[in-house]
Amino acid sequence: MTRTQRIKEYIRSYPPEICMERGRIYTEEFFSHPERPLVIRRAEAFARYLREMTIYIGDDDLLVGNTASKPLAAALFPEFAVDWIEEELDTFEERERQRFIVPAELHDEILAMCEKWKGYTHYDRVGYNLKSTIGEYLLGEQHPSVNETMIIEHNQNGDGSLSYPVECVPYPADGCVCPKIRTEKSDANYTCTAFICFGSCEKTVFRTGTGAVG
Repeated sequence: MTRTQRIKEYIRSYPPEICMERGRIYTEEFFSHPERPLVIRRAEAFARYLREMTIYIGDDDLLVGNTASKPLAAALFPEFAVDWIEEELDTFEERERQRFIVPAELHDEILAMCEKWKGYTHYDRVGYNLKSTIGEYLLGEQHPSVNETMIIEHNQNGDGSLSYPVECVPYPADGCVCPKIRTEKSDANYTCTAFICFGSCEKTVFRTGTGAVG
């Protein structure tokens, strides 16, 4: 059996199911400090997830990395949107494609997570900004379906991206590229966010590498 065949067999030995690990960690961390700026709360949730997430490395893996706790599992991203999860949760296993098993013990926890995120998701924020500005101004309230289309379009194109003044500069010693934040032009919260995210990524790479060699 070739390495590729072994990997395929290894992956297919797992059931395709919903993984609550990411959603649980993000929810716990994001809502633990409501007094903090939004970008800091998101960065801390991201950092905690990288610290605590399950890392698995197959015997034949040459490239590593995962978002769920096991192969074939689907992680949840409540900070992006939760309405669709509520609407489709009971039909995940009935899909013609991309079926996912929802473990019975997670069903109520997923619904509770969705309820908690209402009004705080990226989708909510985009919807609010569009409807309160160009959406109703250009199209009018008589065209809610068109407004909804604009929301979906803006969510699915470049969603979640952060643009703050960051430039990549080479280390003098080895030529590697690293981020350098231009703090004189950056908002302090975004600068702090960058350090939180970059630092947590570095530690996770080290943790993954340690698992790969030991």
